[in-house]
Formats: sequence, C-alpha cells, structure tokens
Amino acid sequence: MSLKLRKVSEDLEVHPALIEATNNIVSGVEIKRDGESRQMTPQDLWDAMEHLGMKFCGLNAALLKSRAERQEPIDKYLSGADAEKLKPTALHTELKRLGYVEEDVDPVQIVGTKEPDIALVPGPQCVLPMTNRRFATRGAARWQSLLDSVYGSNLIHESNGCEMALPEGGYNPQRGDKVFEFVLPQMDQIFPLTIGNWEDIAQFGKVTNPFSCSITGSDKTAELKNPGQFVGHTENGIILEKNGLHVIFVVDKAGSIGATAPGNIQDILIESAITTIMDAEDSTSSVQGDEKATVYRV
Repeated sequence: MSLKLRKVSEDLEVHPALIEATNNIVSGVEIKRDGESRQMTPQDLWDAMEHLGMKFCGLNAALLKSRAERQEPIDKYLSGADAEKLKPTALHTELKRLGYVEEDVDPVQIVGTKEPDIALVPGPQCVLPMTNRRFATRGAARWQSLLDSVYGSNLIHESNGCEMALPEGGYNPQRGDKVFEFVLPQMDQIFPLTIGNWEDIAQFGKVTNPFSCSITGSDKTAELKNPGQFVGHTENGIILEKNGLHVIFVVDKAGSIGATAPGNIQDILIESAITTIMDAEDSTSSVQGDEKATVYRV
C-alpha cells in the first residue's frame, strides 16, 4: 500500500492523519524563546522535526551501516556453530572478538535524578504499547507470582506426569512439586539461611519474631545469614529484600499449595518490573501514520 504523504516543509513529508493529530495537539501551546513568549504553531513543530532529521540523519545512517557490518559475521558464526561454540563462554569470546561486546568500563555514577527506582535499584523496565489497555493494566502490576511464572513456562518439562493441566483440568500437584524443586534453590542463593536450605523449612516463626524458621530434622532454628534482608511481615506472609527488590512469601497452612509445600508456602511474589514505559512508538501496534495518530490522540 502506497502512503499519500503531505509535504509540510522543504525536506519533510508526513502522513495526513499524523499531521491532523499533531496539529491539534500543538496549536495554542505557549513557547518561549529569547525571553519572548508566543503561541506555538504546527509549522514550528514541523520545522523543528526537519531540523532534527537533517542533523542526525547522517549519524543514524552510520549506525545502521555499522550494525549491518557487525551482524553479518555474527550470523555466519551462529549458522555454523556446534554445541561447544554456543556455550556462553565461547559465545562471549567470539562476540568480544567481533567488537559486539565491549570491554568493561570504570564504575559510573548516575547524576541528575533523585528517583531511586532509576538511580539505585537494579531491575527491568516493562515496555508496553500504549494502544493495548489490557497490556497496560497488566503491566502496572509491579508484583508477579514466581511460582505461576515457572509453572506456566517451559522451565519445567511436560513429561512424566508433569503436564501443565491434568486431563480433568486444574492444577497439577506433581508439576507444582517440580516448580518448588526449581525455585527454592534460587532462594538459597538469594536469601541463604544460617542452617539448612529453603526446601528443608518446616514452619516459619511467629510474626512477632524478625525472621526465624524451623528446619525439618533439626532442633535448631534457622535465621537469615544476612538479617538486614528481613523487611517485615504481612497478614499472611513474610517480606524479604535483595538489592532494593522485595519478595513476599505467602504462607497458608490450609492452602491448595501451601498445605503440602515446604514452610506452607502458598506463593512467592516478586517485585518484577521496576518502571513501566508506555510506548507510543511500538514497533508492532503503532507502525503506520494513522496508527500513530490514534496513540497521539489518547
């Protein structure tokens, strides 16, 4: 489909729907320049866009050329690679040789922001298309179930009775056991105990204690090796912290999962997406000019 672009300046053509949407947005906006203020016009926007395009088009072209030059040898290496060449160490060495992976740099310091979620907390950003309300609602949920995520993934093979859903439907406790076998060793690394492992926890201590748990087969009480990781209790759980990110262990002795799980753990909620970016330029849902215009009208 050929797009009927409209000329808005000497070297810039724009989709008509995008012109209409942005013209309505910028009309009446006040701009200040050289100590004087006036009402912004649509032409101000298009002139500025043209200026930026001309300023950076050469740099963008060089970056695209560099990317293509780097991608070709990588594709060649991967297409003929055996299992040994695909191991992380070998792959990292090759990418470094090709100049795709740079040497480590000295420690850097982030300045100019007081937002701890940006400057101090190491964690992922959740990028969502602004045009999908369901995605946006889901993405706003900062907390996700680690058990559900592993249960519904291919981290656990659907073999030997570990299918995601039983023939009669519903939760498969055998697969659930495999989920705990996968997840709890991770907790040993993140929240190590003074004695025993997370899979050995029989019961958590009373909520009046900072953090304690009894260990199966031992008359001793386990605590956190790093007591500073304990944050507090919820009505039915325990909150721990690692690198500024929180984990909630939901405890339910009568729960469908907790009744038979180590420490009666019903669920493990992890603080996943630290920030959520609502993307108005999504590469799948906001491609054509009319699609972008829809986003800008939101």
